Amino acid sequence: MRIQQRYYLLILLIAIGLTTLAQNDQSAAKLKPITRAEMIERAKAAAFHNWTCQQKNTVASCPQSKPYASDFKAGENVTGIPYDWGGFDHPEQFDRKIAEGQAAGSHSKHGVTSCTTGLDCSGFVSYCWNQPQKYGTSTIRAIAAKPKYNWFTDMKPGDVFNKAGDHIILFAEYNA
Repeated sequence: MRIQQRYYLLILLIAIGLTTLAQNDQSAAKLKPITRAEMIERAKAAAFHNWTCQQKNTVASCPQSKPYASDFKAGENVTGIPYDWGGFDHPEQFDRKIAEGQAAGSHSKHGVTSCTTGLDCSGFVSYCWNQPQKYGTSTIRAIAAKPKYNWFTDMKPGDVFNKAGDHIILFAEYNA
């Protein structure tokens, strides 16, 4: 009886694994095509996005785990979409939310909030890769396998350094 249970468990695990692989393949098949140059252009669009902070953008109206403190001052002209823990707002969404009075950016100590706007590290990469949804540092490998080349000498624009569950960085270019 125990042998049958082990075989049943093994078959179940294999089936789950194959289903997961099939789902990943289906997810990859639905990805929008984008060139490496387009990825870098999107990165620049976020990094060089100009906006002006208003008083209403310095206050977060929703509950946070710790009191909110803005990184910006009212009237300040800012270049770049701010870091927002859990954020996935492209420039047009960011501008709309800023105009609506949401707070500009947040940090991990605030938790993921519904009243702040911006991009976190994986939101930035998901935006640069033109994804319709945000992939986190633990889920990004569902759509992007590890490069099969030397990460320190053969990186290409748009590649990423990813530490699952922690941080992800988009590679743009080597310094000459």
